[in-house]
Amino acid sequence: MKHSCSWVVDMQCALLAKAHNAVQLTENARELIDRFRSGQMPVVFVQHDSSDYKPMLPGQRGWQSIRNLNHTRLKLVIRKRFADSFEATRLETVLRRMRVSQIMLSD
Repeated sequence: MKHSCSWVVDMQCALLAKAHNAVQLTENARELIDRFRSGQMPVVFVQHDSSDYKPMLPGQRGWQSIRNLNHTRLKLVIRKRFADSFEATRLETVLRRMRVSQIMLSD
């Protein structure tokens, strides 16, 4: 996994509040993040900024990332405004610079 990264997408309070398996999703993401951190591999956190859904407006409680993920320790956060993490973000550029050829997602 020399050129791998963990990609954590939309693990935010308002979105997970509606998920029937939020606890399991959070645990899976945390385990993957911990595994990558212990191996000194990059973790990319993608955070959604809404302009029309009040709970997901930047700064709102629902916009915040899940505390169990230790988001503040992540060095790379990509903010997005669309469902597509690549649209109008620097994600593709960042992945290319890191020479990432494999992305690991938790489920």
